[in-house]
Amino acid sequence: MVIPRNINCSICDAAYFVRVGVGGDSYQPHSFDCLECFQPMTIAVRASPPNAHIESVENVIIDSEINDEIGTVINLHPNSAFSAEQYHERQFFPSLITLEMVTPHLRMRPGKLQDYVAQFDIPNAPTLWGTVKAILKLSDKQDKQKVMEKQISSYAHQRKKYIPESQFNNYFEVVYDFFDYLFYPKINALSDPIMDILDKLQEDDKLDDFINFYQTHLKKENENRYLSTFSSYLKHRNQFSQLLTHARISSDDVDDKMVGSKGFEEIKLYYGEVYEALTSNFSILACINNLIHGRKFDEFERMNLNKYLKDVEKSKRHNPFSQTDYLKDFVECIESTLRNGSHHASIWREGEVVMYRSGGAGTIRDVSYSRYLHMCNVLTISLAALFIIELHIQKYRY
Repeated sequence: MVIPRNINCSICDAAYFVRVGVGGDSYQPHSFDCLECFQPMTIAVRASPPNAHIESVENVIIDSEINDEIGTVINLHPNSAFSAEQYHERQFFPSLITLEMVTPHLRMRPGKLQDYVAQFDIPNAPTLWGTVKAILKLSDKQDKQKVMEKQISSYAHQRKKYIPESQFNNYFEVVYDFFDYLFYPKINALSDPIMDILDKLQEDDKLDDFINFYQTHLKKENENRYLSTFSSYLKHRNQFSQLLTHARISSDDVDDKMVGSKGFEEIKLYYGEVYEALTSNFSILACINNLIHGRKFDEFERMNLNKYLKDVEKSKRHNPFSQTDYLKDFVECIESTLRNGSHHASIWREGEVVMYRSGGAGTIRDVSYSRYLHMCNVLTISLAALFIIELHIQKYRY
């Protein structure tokens, strides 16, 4: 569904004809630069299927009449990116491009309508995340079991609107469902082989010491990082989701893409945040790597776990497992110089390019805006896969 509207910049009166694709969330904001005065213009879609309408948020006047011959065409879609030509194309339908990309990866449901928005996404994920987060926080409280069960029922009720056969018996199944539909197939390609390795180690009675250490020293702090980072991501998911499909299907072809909505001020610190969370929690993979190589979980080739946790820089936390099959896949898009710029707010946007300094008065570097979004998505999927692995470890004691 595409909503067409004539709008004007309230600052310079430049005219635009926006064509806004409707995604699966009830509220979908879009920000773009006025081509005349370069000030941000923001509109939002309010959706309650089958109805949806556009609202003015910032520097926008919406015309009551619709005339597709007036104004520069601007295409916007929460789940699609464009080429430079498609961005201003009057008859372009980005959902068709997205459908072509995801169709080979859809988990088809025989005898049922194949709705790729429901099959390849979590509709209203930012709202539903509140329920998932509450369930996770309640999972550690033995006296809150009934409250947690109520939240699980609430989650199931929401999911059945799109996947009627949905049912969940515990919080593990809720979290698996949420992140699976949000990020498959990439999240599965990352997490499944590691969980198979863990199952084999568990069968061979080689996990007990690691599980005890994890439960006592790593679990709580790691979980706090997961919840905080995913909350940041989902708060601005309308920005990231424009290029999420590429990350999910492991397509790196993003540098010639444009996204319609560019709320960079909202997400310029995110790469630094997800980088910190992921590299901090790499300790899990480092311990698993030690076990894979026949050592104790806390024995590295050249150090012990205490030294690894206290002395090894975040930018080098992946070194012990960077050559190990399956584990090395988590290192994709780890870029310490971009982390420094994002983490210390030495980062800014100039049109379709993100500029940043790696530190202090360091060299100015750049990356395409689409590449920045892509790297944020790749790291977020890696973080979600690592979270799923940690939940799998917890299940051994459940």
